[in-house]
Amino acid sequence: MLRIVMYGPDPAENHRLQELLADILWDAQIKPVFKEFTGEREPFFAYVKNNPYLVMLIVQSGPAGMETVQLAKQANSAARLVWFSQQDYALYAFDLRLTFFGLLPVSRSKAASALRACWYEREFPPGISSLSQITLSPQQRISVMGNKKTPSTGVIQA
Repeated sequence: MLRIVMYGPDPAENHRLQELLADILWDAQIKPVFKEFTGEREPFFAYVKNNPYLVMLIVQSGPAGMETVQLAKQANSAARLVWFSQQDYALYAFDLRLTFFGLLPVSRSKAASALRACWYEREFPPGISSLSQITLSPQQRISVMGNKKTPSTGVIQA
């Protein structure tokens, strides 16, 4: 079972996306459970607050979408957050460490990519929210070949 909580001002777009996601999830034999919010954002924030076992899906563009995503992230930083917008806010989404960002209109491949990102994010050990927090063992260390920085001068040498 996958719980998806949606927020978006356009009920028709929300319904289309919900049908698309449900179709993908049922094909993968995963039961989707949807909760949809339109209009006021406060009930959405109250519902998702401190509940890490869900996916937050925001379908909203422009500065209002940016604000909604930021407030949703503050309300529940542990949950997976997917954002679809008409404008390209990919750098902002990366800065907030969102699970997935995509441009509208949502195609089947974009929806599948968003769900895949949510699934793989769940595979991290508890307390790990990104690959940058994983400590590699000595056998797995990545060594940089080529340039080295000298400690005394700070100059890069070949």
